[in-house]
Amino acid sequence: MLISSKSEEPEAYVLWTTIPALTWLFPCAGHVGITYSNGKSTDFLGSNFVNKGKLGFGKPIYRYKIRLTPEEVENYNVCIENNVSKYNKKIHTLIGTNCHSYVCDILNDCSYLGGGWNQVKLVRKIFFEGETINKQELWKHWLPPLIIYGFLITIILYIFLY
Repeated sequence: MLISSKSEEPEAYVLWTTIPALTWLFPCAGHVGITYSNGKSTDFLGSNFVNKGKLGFGKPIYRYKIRLTPEEVENYNVCIENNVSKYNKKIHTLIGTNCHSYVCDILNDCSYLGGGWNQVKLVRKIFFEGETINKQELWKHWLPPLIIYGFLITIILYIFLY
């Protein structure tokens, strides 16, 4: 998948999409990937497997722009390739070594915004400084949690008020 706009600057982004069931229960939990400076995406999908070309869980819903100077582009792409090689030999775990740590390692390796990237900072940047890019898919993020939590609140109110 290529993420593009009409400008001449690098098309580097962190991408976010839903993980069915997990995102329904925890709306801030999802799958992330990162794009090369040309917009081609890559993501750590599972043990010993880094996916290239599209996100493993579907179209991205949110993106966070990685602002690179022309001098930083080559190093940024090299950092991605180095982590592709490294993560193609790693075991995937839900909390430790996952898609978020893959993206954070890339951003730390190229010292983006001074480094210090972790999973909390990454999610915060995506949701508060990123943008919605796929409004047609947005319902996949918010409708299931609204239904689940609406149902639970209704049951709790019914139990305690009657």
